[in-house]
Amino acid sequence: MENSDVNKRESRPSTLINSEDVRRERALSLKRSRSGHLGSLTKAQNEIETLLLDEDSWNVTLVKEKFDHYEILWKNFVLSHSKFMNVAELEEKAEITEHFDALAQQRMSLSTSVEKFIFDAPTKLNEWVMEDLQKMTDPRHPGSVRSRSHQSSRPSSSTYSSKTQACRLEADKTQLVLVFVEQEKQRRIEEEMKMLG
Repeated sequence: MENSDVNKRESRPSTLINSEDVRRERALSLKRSRSGHLGSLTKAQNEIETLLLDEDSWNVTLVKEKFDHYEILWKNFVLSHSKFMNVAELEEKAEITEHFDALAQQRMSLSTSVEKFIFDAPTKLNEWVMEDLQKMTDPRHPGSVRSRSHQSSRPSSSTYSSKTQACRLEADKTQLVLVFVEQEKQRRIEEEMKMLG
């Protein structure tokens, strides 16, 4: 009877969880999470870069919103990256650290491009208004006010007026965004000083 009890104990599968398997599974899960966050970050970066290259649409408000969203995604990515680094294999860590450093450099470059875009926007919008004004008053231009009779120029003047209003509104928004960017920079500097002090 005792012999059969010993055999039953020996034939039972181990109920102890293999800690190495658990660690590997956690590492794989965290690696997937990091990859997911990286995918979202890359998509957001591509959207911003497309807006920055679009010469016909200087929508500062949209760029600012997209960049704010990108910054949230960056924080989420950094958090998932840190968690993964805590369980990553030694060989992986060097490669991942190098990749992270490259991504941090891209983020700095994107931030600089966004700031330049916002800073240049009022000038660009003013240029557009001046170009439109010249087109409207140049008699050689087919759509100008002077090239048409007084009656036919009304829709054109109305179009010009609404376009000018839209440009002015965008320029006002841009000024507000510039003020916000400066305040945000100052806040970040103050936060970093507190952390150092």
